[in-house]
Amino acid sequence: GPASNLCAVDIDTDDPEIIKKIEKILPVSPLRKKGAKGYTVLYKYNGMASKSVKDDKGNGVDFLSSGRQTVLPPSIHPSGIEYQWLSETTLLDVAKDHLPELPISSVERVLELFKVTPKEKPKEPVAFYKDANLDEAKHALTFLDADESYDQWVQVGLALQDGFGDVQGFELFNDWSAQGKQGKYDGAEKCYKKFKSLQYPREITISTLFFLARQNGYTGLADWGISNAMTDDDANKFDEVVSSWFGTADALSKDEALDIILHPVGFIKPVYEWVKKTSMYRQDLFAVAAATSFVSLVYAKRFKTQGGARTNNYLIAVGPAGCGKGRICDQAQWLVAHAPDNIRSKLIGKMRSDAGLIDALLNREGIVYAYIDEIGHYLRNIKSENASQFSRAIGSEFLELFSHANGTYSTGAYSAAAKRDIVNIDCPCLVIFGQSVPNRLFDSLSRADFEDGFVPRFTLLEVKPKDRIAIDNPDFVCPEDYFPDDIYKFVKWLDGWTTNAKATINFVGAATGKRDTALVVPCTPEAEKMLKVIKEDINAKRRAILETDLIDRPLARAYEQTIKYALCACEFINDRPMITENSVRWAKALVDYHLMVTEEHIPDITDTSYAKDRVRMTNAMPVGVKMTDKMFHTFTKDVQPNTRKQIMDDLIHQGVLEWVVEGDKKYLRRTK
Repeated sequence: GPASNLCAVDIDTDDPEIIKKIEKILPVSPLRKKGAKGYTVLYKYNGMASKSVKDDKGNGVDFLSSGRQTVLPPSIHPSGIEYQWLSETTLLDVAKDHLPELPISSVERVLELFKVTPKEKPKEPVAFYKDANLDEAKHALTFLDADESYDQWVQVGLALQDGFGDVQGFELFNDWSAQGKQGKYDGAEKCYKKFKSLQYPREITISTLFFLARQNGYTGLADWGISNAMTDDDANKFDEVVSSWFGTADALSKDEALDIILHPVGFIKPVYEWVKKTSMYRQDLFAVAAATSFVSLVYAKRFKTQGGARTNNYLIAVGPAGCGKGRICDQAQWLVAHAPDNIRSKLIGKMRSDAGLIDALLNREGIVYAYIDEIGHYLRNIKSENASQFSRAIGSEFLELFSHANGTYSTGAYSAAAKRDIVNIDCPCLVIFGQSVPNRLFDSLSRADFEDGFVPRFTLLEVKPKDRIAIDNPDFVCPEDYFPDDIYKFVKWLDGWTTNAKATINFVGAATGKRDTALVVPCTPEAEKMLKVIKEDINAKRRAILETDLIDRPLARAYEQTIKYALCACEFINDRPMITENSVRWAKALVDYHLMVTEEHIPDITDTSYAKDRVRMTNAMPVGVKMTDKMFHTFTKDVQPNTRKQIMDDLIHQGVLEWVVEGDKKYLRRTK
């Protein structure tokens, strides 16, 4: 190590094939010695860390640096063999500065021969941390107690080394350590000695500091011109505002919610204004839906909330025929189709199979924007008994992909792109935007679709019956004549900003070996307080109804959807995204409106699904045949078990089915 300005590679094997492969990788050195097994090569020290690797047959390599030693000739090995120089020169004959260096890349290539990934990082911090924000790091350190634990003390030291190097990193570390009361490392000299002795495990980066700080209340707002605390007067006033907006006693009406929805915030606002301007007919609610779906795509894999919520939103614009929804919703597709390449390439149409959907995600970096015209008709087709198994599996993929947006999705759908049966997609983001007439949509849905969580994953925005007639847009301008340059300019700016944010301080990353692809967008204190009230409000509503009420399923998703849409409506403050109270208020109104639409249609869905299941189940059973329990379940396998039992009891009560007892056996028979 640095004490001798030397490092060494001990090839601990006599296997000629392995030695030959290693020699092809390592630089030639004028110093080589042999002991009992293999031989050792010496090089000039360049910051390499010590490490060892060995296969299951005992063949291995030791990289000797700080904290390690090697035995020199003419010492005697315990086996009785004398160490010997294999080279013509010895360590006394060669100046250390004239020795070749051992590149880190060569070390990694040797390790690859034994299929081991290096666990250490180079001594120097990687280049993109050299411009890290010192002020923000100092602010984060104020949330951490230097006496909390030795493990945390070491983690902070490693994080500061990684982010700011040995000089600036130590200054921050020493100032923070000095605030501790235990005094284990009092004094700059003693602290520096310990600081320098720390190793560099790959999983500890500067993001570890912010991860630890966020667990103790850090919000990352110090340099954003936003206070982390409210005065008592401000808090009291804000409590009144929150109560009037979100209190259970003063729930928003549908008109009040709609009024808030039609005044979006953040990036949704300019997109919404453009969609309204370029739509031949006026349906402002559908313009909001189109704009929100586009922003969901733009923010996909860029942003997430602290809890891991993403913008993988499923939206459906619902309206009667002739209300103009088609022309308005088409603007969302137009906007994506003319966007920069990284956005345009994500657009697809109707998925024909589950494997096709998986292929689309694999070929588009895990992000897909699916625009589905007449989605009610599409859902009915993929749920039909006559649909192929590949089409029916699409609905299951919708369910799974929605829930795995913050993790890794593994699926058994055969993928032509992957050429294997099992594929893994990290943080998949499927954004769905469709439009449908109410009857077609709700006829395609059943009670089971509520119970398994399929319907609650979608956000339904329906115009009122009085708006069924399309109204000409007096401000209409063709998209080509009103090209969305400002919108696309923002998308390109966001590309650069996101790259820079990830490459400099990763102010919201987690302490993991693999750096996250998405940045956490923090909430203002006011927004966090509002979200807490909303969660309590939703839980109170759920406690007031029965678990069997279908509205309980959408309510269970309401808080998650509120956070997801608040993320879409985040506002940029000092060129940084923030979930503000305006973002939360708008998202809450959108989700409330969706819940009201869903609740209005639940009776139709319940009656329709039961009637369909009853007809399907009755027709599946032959008249006059005595059915065993196994035969009955075979005939009625397409009906959910709970529904099947309810329909069976009703049919027995009405005389359509009857029990037949023969000896100790009992059969069920359809009478008519």
